[in-house]
Amino acid sequence: MKYIAILSLLILFSITRIGFAEETYPPGVDDPDAGFQIPEQIELDYTKEAPAEYVDEHRPDDILSFDGEFYPDVIDDLPIGPSIGYDGGFFFVNEDNTFSLVVNGRAQIRWSYDDADGQSDRRRFEIRRFSTYFSGHIVDETIIYVLGLEAGSDGEPLVDEAYVVKTFNDTWWIQAGQFSLPFLYEDLTSSAQQLGAERSLLSKFFGKAVSPGIQAGWEEDHARAQISYSNGFFKTASDLSTTSEAVIGRAEWKPLGDWNQFRRFSSPHDNELGLLVSAAVAYQHDQGDTDVEEVAWSSDIIVQGPGWNTSVTGIYSHDYNNGSIDSWGFIGRGGIFVTKSNLVEVFSQYQWGSTDIADQDDLSILSFGTNVFLNLTHLKWTTDWGYSFNGITDAWANDGAGWRTDEPGRDGQWLLRTQLIAQF
Repeated sequence: MKYIAILSLLILFSITRIGFAEETYPPGVDDPDAGFQIPEQIELDYTKEAPAEYVDEHRPDDILSFDGEFYPDVIDDLPIGPSIGYDGGFFFVNEDNTFSLVVNGRAQIRWSYDDADGQSDRRRFEIRRFSTYFSGHIVDETIIYVLGLEAGSDGEPLVDEAYVVKTFNDTWWIQAGQFSLPFLYEDLTSSAQQLGAERSLLSKFFGKAVSPGIQAGWEEDHARAQISYSNGFFKTASDLSTTSEAVIGRAEWKPLGDWNQFRRFSSPHDNELGLLVSAAVAYQHDQGDTDVEEVAWSSDIIVQGPGWNTSVTGIYSHDYNNGSIDSWGFIGRGGIFVTKSNLVEVFSQYQWGSTDIADQDDLSILSFGTNVFLNLTHLKWTTDWGYSFNGITDAWANDGAGWRTDEPGRDGQWLLRTQLIAQF
């Protein structure tokens, strides 16, 4: 069965490449949480230090930028001559353009109230995430580096992502280091660009997190694809306790819209109509104590328009070595800006999950909320309220998201979260 999964990955990658190879487009990859789901663009103003004659001739249209999970992009037309300043991020470029550095950060400060039947109510403040990111190019603009450092609610700092990317002909790229595995669209979208205060519980259950490895990708105007080979799901560079390997292939087709607009779930009024269809297949063999062998797939349909968005996601996984466990998930979400100024957005999300793991109830949570964009790029205030129709069992519960394990036979847990996100 594992050979079928690996073959499926190769076919998925090949069909995508062949199906769109006959079309050619102008060179240059679109502008940051990552080729895939690069978050919002930071356009550096080189007029601060660069000579006027250079600016007139080489003003850049897009460069590497980010605000969370990172994926490769092309750094175009950085100024010749030393340049330093701030424009959406602190930046430095050396005299001969063989080195650049951009520094960005993000803080997520949250208050939550959780009411679980039979347990004491829980109210708490937390710094959910505080992240600092360093990126730029070395030698020339086709060799890109990224280092992301993050401290979460437990206060322990960690290396989120650390990798180097080499781009070829503005279309192909290869990446090595520790990076987000390309399985779920939700995970490839920055935590600051979600509709709600946190990613879904299905993302926590099915997501593959980060891992050291290598991946290659291709991107053109209407389609892109990538394939990764890594140490396995949830394996950081410091986790060498077991022999594990994973292969993930992902393909996306975009007949309408611009790649940039799909770096966030919200869709401001200046967005055009966009449609994105994606699919990913993953295979892992972890030779640990339980010898896990897993195959999983996910698929998304995302539609965005001027001031509104809607999307659906389906997920499936099968574990061959732990009693042949099947798990399913579904997410439907949507939002609409109620002001023309893109100040206030209302949204709703429903997530459902089911697993064959023993003694687990189905997940069923409905949420509503608002986003107030005090600044569309830098400052967002999110408030959401969610209600669980079934008891939340330990497979689904996630303390970082705020949802606790219910007492046996209890249901009706509800959670209120309000959060300020600042990006600089």
